Amino acid sequence: MSLIDLPIELQKRIGIELPDIASVHSLCGASRVLYQGLRDDELIYREQFLQLYDPPKEPPLSWKALYISRHHGLRSQNTEEFGPVALDMIRDAVGPSPPNLPHLLKRQDLVVREISNSKAFSEVQLLLAPLTELDELSDAELEFEEQEFGILNGSQWDGALTISANEVLWLTFIARRTVEFIKDQAEYFNPPFTWEQTVKPSLWKSPSRLEEVEVDEMPTKWLSCYLYGTTTVLSGDRSLATVDLTIEGNAFSGKGQDIQAFEMIHGKVSDPLNFGGIGGWRRVSWIKNYGGFSWDYHGVMFPGCRVIVGTWGRFSNTGGGFMLWAL
Repeated sequence: MSLIDLPIELQKRIGIELPDIASVHSLCGASRVLYQGLRDDELIYREQFLQLYDPPKEPPLSWKALYISRHHGLRSQNTEEFGPVALDMIRDAVGPSPPNLPHLLKRQDLVVREISNSKAFSEVQLLLAPLTELDELSDAELEFEEQEFGILNGSQWDGALTISANEVLWLTFIARRTVEFIKDQAEYFNPPFTWEQTVKPSLWKSPSRLEEVEVDEMPTKWLSCYLYGTTTVLSGDRSLATVDLTIEGNAFSGKGQDIQAFEMIHGKVSDPLNFGGIGGWRRVSWIKNYGGFSWDYHGVMFPGCRVIVGTWGRFSNTGGGFMLWAL
């Protein structure tokens, strides 16, 4: 019995088991019977889709249409096309290592470098920023100037009403540098931990991480890591800080432990700011007091109040960058 003589159910099962949709199309070219029976079959497109991606939150009207839009959107150089598709993939993603994530990180060329007025694309950039690899940075981004890094120090933040594109560039740059250090040094930290189990689940969240929330809704338990020097010089104490906050209106205090116990005093959180069509950004500052000495911390809390990135130092002298993420 030839393939075209098999019952249609078996023909479809063969189409489902093929490695990709291109193989299905090749099979369809073998005969008119197979073409008519398999070319537009929704069940085949559904199974082929689910071999590659997380299941969509809402069942699509057409699995074929969803497969095609996903295929083209992921390959598009147009941020207006890529952004909504990528954001849907983030919404669908489940768990710390979802099937959708590798597909998104393959487009680091677009996510890291492009600037767009698309709100969806801006959200994708922010959600993926800590996870993108630093070797994808352009030479221009790596040509670091201390003067430009200085835009992040606190003396220039007081009273600022907006978040600039240049600030967001350096904030995401610091976040990526910190993540690179954590991933590389995790086993040497005190105590040792794993990237997959400890840090990545906190950073890889659904778009709810970018929702505008009230300050009193921000988490009270955080992890923190800081780096010495500029963002191009990678060094640290191999110590995660565990932080507990007490929040009162737009003020906060806290306690933590890294290389030794510390207090967070004079903590302030600004009213919400807007950037890239996304609201809920907040400027944050505090003094980290070790008792005999202290450091000034100035950062930006990303929308959703789950990630804070910025710089630390004394007065106008920047000592390095830091990142906090909520547990």
